[in-house]
Amino acid sequence: VNGWQLSPVKFDDLNLLVGVSGVGKTQILKAIRQVQAIAVNGIALTGRYWKIRFLIDENEYLWEGKFDKGSIEESSSFSPEQYDIEAELKEKPRIIEENLSINNTKIITRDKDNNINVRDKEYSGLANSESIVYLMRNSKDLAISSIRESFKKIILNDQANSIHQIHKLWIFSNLDLLKKQFNSLDKIKNSSLDTLVKLFLVFENPELLKNPELFNISKNIKDNFQSIFNQVENIKFDWIKGDSGEEKLPIVTLKEKDINNWVKQNNISSGMFRTLMHIAELYLLPDHSVVLIDEFENSLGVNCLSQVTESILNQGENQQFIITSHHPYVINNIDFEYWKIVTRKGNIVKIRNSSEFNLGGSKHTAFTKLMNLEEYEHGVQS
Repeated sequence: VNGWQLSPVKFDDLNLLVGVSGVGKTQILKAIRQVQAIAVNGIALTGRYWKIRFLIDENEYLWEGKFDKGSIEESSSFSPEQYDIEAELKEKPRIIEENLSINNTKIITRDKDNNINVRDKEYSGLANSESIVYLMRNSKDLAISSIRESFKKIILNDQANSIHQIHKLWIFSNLDLLKKQFNSLDKIKNSSLDTLVKLFLVFENPELLKNPELFNISKNIKDNFQSIFNQVENIKFDWIKGDSGEEKLPIVTLKEKDINNWVKQNNISSGMFRTLMHIAELYLLPDHSVVLIDEFENSLGVNCLSQVTESILNQGENQQFIITSHHPYVINNIDFEYWKIVTRKGNIVKIRNSSEFNLGGSKHTAFTKLMNLEEYEHGVQS
């Protein structure tokens, strides 16, 4: 990413990336998102080289590739959802190398002249700026087409930037259509809908609530939230008029003890709303998602961190979490066995497991040892 190199690293089910500011924690998440964009959106990223090993249905994949430098000037605010229209008119960087192996058997090769071989079949004339994983997204070869679908399950949790917004202008008739379209828990979880929309579908569809599995999900979300904010008696959606006066928009409302009026979404504290979205997302993500959370402490109040962290730990069987933080409270509330210490020397970013540093003992002892590590204290070296 931007001339930085990430040394090889193996991520576990839960990973807390710790290190001083500027060491490269956010860049690591950005690198993962860029590989996702190459697979899912066919994005061309100048000068990038990637090599990533991952599992799908117990099959091990190794995918690597390299772009030339091209002529696109990239924005520092890149994300897979953003496209630079002007860049579309410029010469895109070419992929000059791409290989895919499944269970140590080479399936795809591509060279600098765009000669492509897929399972011993030659292909020509394919776009040289798009990955074969993207180009073969509709292939009948499920081993290849499933890669793109799996990369869609990399999700950036960004509740901090959408606290009091009504995320979409939903027209009432469209909500009825959504209820019919997403009429099962699997359909809701595997959709690309916003977390708030998913929560609406879980809470406000009487037919779905007859399903014991879905009823338990909604109950668990409420119970988990109320265990953190015990003054809250109930959660539901209410309706307000949109700007035109004709639309009906659903908003979250809370009923607190000893208060007659329900608290509407725009009056819910930012910490409470973010916590609700975090909890809802944990329960409503697709199975086997990879969840990226940058600066975990920025999206929650200190009183919520411990309980939300516990919820993350409880979801570990179905999800993978890669979280960044340099906040003492966050680090102390995630067991040191999940810490990954990030250091950078020049443009080389390295991640090391906590087991390499003999941090055993109590949480306090482990944290004290971490703070005194030379690798942590002097995490950025020129």
